[in-house]
Amino acid sequence: MIKIKHNLDATKFKWLWSKYVEDGNDEKHCTNSLKGKYSKKFSKHNENFNNETTIIFDEQPEDKFKAIYICGVINKGYSQKKNYPHNVHLAIVPKEGARCLYQFEEWEIEIEDGMISMIPEIEELPVKYQGLPDEYVTCRIFRWAVGYFFNSIK
Repeated sequence: MIKIKHNLDATKFKWLWSKYVEDGNDEKHCTNSLKGKYSKKFSKHNENFNNETTIIFDEQPEDKFKAIYICGVINKGYSQKKNYPHNVHLAIVPKEGARCLYQFEEWEIEIEDGMISMIPEIEELPVKYQGLPDEYVTCRIFRWAVGYFFNSIK
């Protein structure tokens, strides 16, 4: 079971969520490119999120998902569309006994029983996806879904 310890502050994010990813959808971008259920624990909508800094992803049976995707869209710069480089994006693939550390700007997530799954750069996408509109190819969620489910990058 994937377990994380984090220092994320939900008040600093416009959106903050995670999803139990079962499959990808390369015809959609953003959250719609991931098929699966949202976590209620790891969510800005969880009123205790900032107090619950350790989260066990046990809301879905382990055999029902292939990864956990975490997305945090930062408030700072959002209205001027300057937030993109500061948004949190992390995909975790279950792996018993593994330990990883995700560090990004002021945020840190310690991961147990999971490995970080890399998000491909635009030029690493299969050629058939590289010509898609910017809302697809600049979307890290879409790029991860394509890389993981449609390009065998694991």
